[in-house]
Amino acid sequence: MDLSFLGAEIENAISLLDKDKLYEIRIRKGFPVKIYYNGKFEYLNRINENGIKVKVLGTEDVINNVIFNLTEGSLYAFNDDIKEGYISKFGQRVGIAGEFVYMDGVIKTVKNIESLVIRTPHDVYGASNEFLGEIVDGREVRNTLIVAPKRMGKTTVLKDLARKLDKLGKNVLIIDERAEFADVKGENIDKYVKIKKTDAFIMALRTLSPDVIITDELSCTEDFIAVKDAVLSGVSVISSCHGNGISDLKGKSFFVNGIFDRYFELTSKGLPGVISAVYDKSFNLL
Repeated sequence: MDLSFLGAEIENAISLLDKDKLYEIRIRKGFPVKIYYNGKFEYLNRINENGIKVKVLGTEDVINNVIFNLTEGSLYAFNDDIKEGYISKFGQRVGIAGEFVYMDGVIKTVKNIESLVIRTPHDVYGASNEFLGEIVDGREVRNTLIVAPKRMGKTTVLKDLARKLDKLGKNVLIIDERAEFADVKGENIDKYVKIKKTDAFIMALRTLSPDVIITDELSCTEDFIAVKDAVLSGVSVISSCHGNGISDLKGKSFFVNGIFDRYFELTSKGLPGVISAVYDKSFNLL
């Protein structure tokens, strides 16, 4: 996990922690830096010259330095990401908040950035072990949706599933809309990076002939329809969706039923990706 772009002060403070328990860093101008660590939010502390723990502050210089490092000094080169509210680099997604600039009704960029949210990815090999038996049945890969709130390990599980399916000889396409799967590679893995899911599904079905498509965060009706088209074309799809559970998912206006063979709910207890419930395509508890 390369966090050098955060600058020496924050990187040194993080070096005092167990990185396996660090999932999020929040930097807000004029306030102490906060981290989501070991299942809760707390302040990020450094050791000062007197050996005393003090809070790391999110100054304007700290924020500007992080942005400079992420963009290698060229905001313009990353503007397509920035106007979507994030910057992706080093396999990590950094959310940004500030003043959005419109032109002719379209977001053109973000200026006066005052907040950064850094999600720290984790490779937990074996995170999908409990999933595999329900997803892979002989040669068949069941269409699967993982439903859970944020910080439950959805992306971690998808990464591990991609590696496992690669080893099983499946041609896997990862649709990596926000460049979060940079560390996932394999001889049977192809990737579309920084592309809208709807465009990616159309292109994939026409040109790549994948056995399985893996993509994160279905969030609108168009996403679900794209998945349905792929399934009807004989391609298996494994994905995730934010939600508090199956009942929450079924209540979402954008949800399209009749696509997935398996639904997984995750629990916040234990390691990322711990299953709390599994449902079949008719939402019967298995």
